Amino acid sequence: MRLYGTDSAKRTAPPVGTYIHDCSFNQTPAPQASSATPSAPAPTLDTAILLDTWADNVRVADCTFGLIGGQSIYCTADGLQVHNCTFAGSGGEHCVRFDINATTGHRPLNATLFACQMTNHNVLGKECLAVREIDGLNVINCTFDGWVSVGQHNNDTAWHAHNVIFFGCTWKSLRPGGALGQFEHDSTITLDSCTVPGSLIDPAFTISARGTLTAANNVLRPLTAGASRPFAVVDSTAILVETSTRLG
Repeated sequence: MRLYGTDSAKRTAPPVGTYIHDCSFNQTPAPQASSATPSAPAPTLDTAILLDTWADNVRVADCTFGLIGGQSIYCTADGLQVHNCTFAGSGGEHCVRFDINATTGHRPLNATLFACQMTNHNVLGKECLAVREIDGLNVINCTFDGWVSVGQHNNDTAWHAHNVIFFGCTWKSLRPGGALGQFEHDSTITLDSCTVPGSLIDPAFTISARGTLTAANNVLRPLTAGASRPFAVVDSTAILVETSTRLG
């Protein structure tokens, strides 16, 4: 499903937006299981819902996304609302991805993910949630079985993801050999009242150059044996403001 909108400079009023609800998205036959030897899933349903140029204010609610070859939701538009959806994962990409629009150069604005459940353990090590480019994202009461990322890897002078808030979220598992969240340079993130598992190897979250993480009222689940790594580790040029992290 690919949605387009009208250039914001030509609108007389904000769009109401498309409402997608109570739908199931499945690939038949399904792509390879996440435990399979790395190869391209066949056939490939590359994206279940693609929000292309100016497809603003779309609402997706109470939908089920099966194992998809690419992204379940790929958003380059503003105002996306996703409520009460479940995501079974991707054969080689992410459950949900926010990114800059390749045609217009527009960075998405003001999205919300509420009470969603995301699982992603594909062989390529991709994230449940990939927030490449956005200004304003609220992730509330979501559950992740897999990891998340915010920002871009490239070492440039532009910022890529600002004002990203995780509130009341739960991470069920660490990715093998890595943290729960990787926050790239110049990102600004808030983690509030979230629950994460401890690890002998990695911190729960890493913050790259010039990033800012504000963490408050979070719970780090203790290991059955051994001491957990810190809640977060930051680059020397990044900022971490951490208060009231507790074991529980």
